[in-house]
Amino acid sequence: MISVLHIMNGAVSGGISSVVLNYYNYIDREQIHFDCAVNNSNLGPNGLCLKELGCVFFELPLKSKHPFLYAKKLTDIINKGKYDVIHIHSNEYSIYTLILAKICGVKIRIVHAHTARYSKNPITKLRLALAHFFIPFLSTNMIACTEEAGKSIFGRNVLKNNKFYILKNAIPVKHFSFNKSSRNEIRDMLDINDCFVIGCVGNLNKVKNHEYSLRIEKYIHQIIPNSVLLVIGAGELENELKHLAKNLKIEKNVIFLGRRTDVNLLLQGIDAFIMPSFYEGFGIAALEAATSGLPIYLSNTIPNDLIFYSNSHYLSIQDSPKEWAKIIIKNMDNCNRENSFKEIINAGYDINVNCKLLMKIYENK
Repeated sequence: MISVLHIMNGAVSGGISSVVLNYYNYIDREQIHFDCAVNNSNLGPNGLCLKELGCVFFELPLKSKHPFLYAKKLTDIINKGKYDVIHIHSNEYSIYTLILAKICGVKIRIVHAHTARYSKNPITKLRLALAHFFIPFLSTNMIACTEEAGKSIFGRNVLKNNKFYILKNAIPVKHFSFNKSSRNEIRDMLDINDCFVIGCVGNLNKVKNHEYSLRIEKYIHQIIPNSVLLVIGAGELENELKHLAKNLKIEKNVIFLGRRTDVNLLLQGIDAFIMPSFYEGFGIAALEAATSGLPIYLSNTIPNDLIFYSNSHYLSIQDSPKEWAKIIIKNMDNCNRENSFKEIINAGYDINVNCKLLMKIYENK
């Protein structure tokens, strides 16, 4: 049994914890065991699912505020757990953790880049320069979800390094593939059978730009009175967004579903997926939507990793939400949901294929 300790900020919903959960769901758990050390001990759906699979969670203080306490706690965790692998999901902030893991004698030390990081800020530029030098030296393996993320965090020469691997933010394709009976059940359950349904998935925070989503629905509603916006997710802006929906006079056409564990089923009942975020590291919810055969409308501030998908549309949030609404309505009948999952498989996002690569990395083959 190979024991792996994942280091990440938290395990609520979405983001890095979704990637870790997807891999642990489909990797051979008789050969690989995951534990997690996190800064935020408040576990959401992803964390609870990981616990059900046998993952043990440890809480770490913020290393930026308590570096010595962080070092003591992490070394205690590593020494007691006798981990074979440490898998760090901290981008350019991984150096300190790598040093501690090396001192503790962890044989396989992995840094996983989930986002491309570019900045004109001199401190960030210095931090990235240090990462380019120290991470290849201190790690045994470097993983990135894309080439761009790898070059950003590990340096432009990383593509020539035999310790570097591209590991896609893969998903269980069959789990999200279109299913007509599931679509009918969801639409019956939500009483949206005769509606044109747009949907968004994500935490209700500023970055996700849900205000823009509500304004898109306002304009769609003016043309299609029976349109509905499904808002899947929870967060600190929920009451504010509900108040905005009321002010826009679309409160009866917006359904706030909260944080859900059945997103794969809810996507079946949707007709178009929107993600007008100010920023996304990858946009895994958009990949899931594409797998279910939906047309996806994404902000062009999001990395264009899904440009390969034939029904992807990258739009500017500098434009009026009305422009998005026009494009969504124009394309509302342009959708062949049954075969879209094949595009996702061909692009290399099937979890089963990527699990085999991750196993090789853990086994140091």
